[in-house]
Amino acid sequence: MNYVIPALLCLASALPALDTPLILTPEGTPNLSIDQLLEISPNIGVMSYYQATLQNLQLQVGHNFLADLDFLDKRLVAIRNGAPYTTLRMGGPMVKPTAQEFLDQFSDDHKDADTPSLRESATAAENAFWSKPHDFDGIVRAAWNDEFAVLVIPSKHTVLIYSTSTQSIDMVAYLNYGPYLLVQSSFNSNPTPQVVFQKLPQLEQDKLLAAQKKKNDEDNGKTKETPKSDAWVCAGQGDVFFVCDTANNVVFSFVVSTRDVRLISVRNMSCELALPSGANFQSDPDGNDTLAAYLQKNQRSLTSAGLVFKNLYEVKAYLKANSHGKSSATGLQANALQDKAVLDFTDKHKMLTYSLSSSSLDLIAARDYSMDEAVMVLDAAVNNKEGAPDIYASAKAGLEDHTFALNQLKFALSLNPDLVIKLEKDSRIASALKGEAGWGPLLDQGHRDLDAQKAMWQAVQDDAKAMQEEDEKALKDAQDPGKSGQTGGGDTGGDGGGK
Repeated sequence: MNYVIPALLCLASALPALDTPLILTPEGTPNLSIDQLLEISPNIGVMSYYQATLQNLQLQVGHNFLADLDFLDKRLVAIRNGAPYTTLRMGGPMVKPTAQEFLDQFSDDHKDADTPSLRESATAAENAFWSKPHDFDGIVRAAWNDEFAVLVIPSKHTVLIYSTSTQSIDMVAYLNYGPYLLVQSSFNSNPTPQVVFQKLPQLEQDKLLAAQKKKNDEDNGKTKETPKSDAWVCAGQGDVFFVCDTANNVVFSFVVSTRDVRLISVRNMSCELALPSGANFQSDPDGNDTLAAYLQKNQRSLTSAGLVFKNLYEVKAYLKANSHGKSSATGLQANALQDKAVLDFTDKHKMLTYSLSSSSLDLIAARDYSMDEAVMVLDAAVNNKEGAPDIYASAKAGLEDHTFALNQLKFALSLNPDLVIKLEKDSRIASALKGEAGWGPLLDQGHRDLDAQKAMWQAVQDDAKAMQEEDEKALKDAQDPGKSGQTGGGDTGGDGGGK
């Protein structure tokens, strides 16, 4: 077992979690006739089991989960060293291991007399969290496999587990997953984050080490409470459930039965999320190789289109400049494929796949697909530049229809704003269309688009320069024993004294 209590550090920046549907149909159960629905009303705190057919929608049974949550949260079992231990904090007796048993497996070794052990730090963090009220905020993530419904309550660090049937909805167990959020390495998950860390380029290792040391220096031994949570949950096959906490870059899985709930694995995702552009772990083909082959094969057409890049930083900056809005409102897209969970961190251009077996939660593959996207974006840009002259020629050939010609020219300029210079000098087109109300606005828009294109390229160069300078600084700091990068591979790798 590898447990590490970070100084409550997320080595990769946190993202809000993806909402799960709260009108649930059974997941992870192949060949099941889907006419059962489980509806969650988070603001009221109830769930309702329906039978939905082509003829009727019939309520079968309902349950108030908020009443359960409130009772468990307020029922005080003990006070230890001034800290409250409620039923909710301790978790249900059917959960193996219990929250306390999990904490007890953190190392109790002390690096020095003034530094608390990992176990002491973890316990203090949990004490700090449970010593203050954390009101239910109405956010519920849920998954259902027809036999069991799992409700994740991020504000309470709680998972509520129910058995479901058309006759009743009954609580099976409840667990406190706060201690899992303090794991910086892994428990029963392969390959370990240390293995992934060691496969990162030296620069990325240095960045993670520097970020960890900076956070440790800022915390300076101060007691921190277990951090806030934001989670996504899904059901796999065999009564396995998987939770991804995007606020802390932690995933965990557990298997449910009517006898017990057994924790399978916990894993911190920070190392796989640190894959640099185009890199991968057990994923083919290599993104950087694909990009290099594309650039070499299409060098002439890229140059003709004005798409010339001095280095990889400029390619990354060009991709960033051509991103439109957010690909996901939360930065995460996710799905369960019975025996696999697929996490797509869209803002980070990272896709991770994990196995959902009842024996372990293993990283299958990790891929930074930014260079894959770059190839597709560049290919489209080349096609636009190459296609624009044909559209322009079509407009010129169809000047007898002024409306058609103006629309074709507008299309051509949108594909390649450079053509506005040619258009202004084209006396044949100008003499035919200059009397049209749309002629002046067409040229004005063309110049605005040309200016925007020039500004975009300047921004690409500035952004690329900033990226390069940031990496150079990180590398320099890592090589200087007096700077923040020198901490040693074991810390970020995850052992850090853990068992």
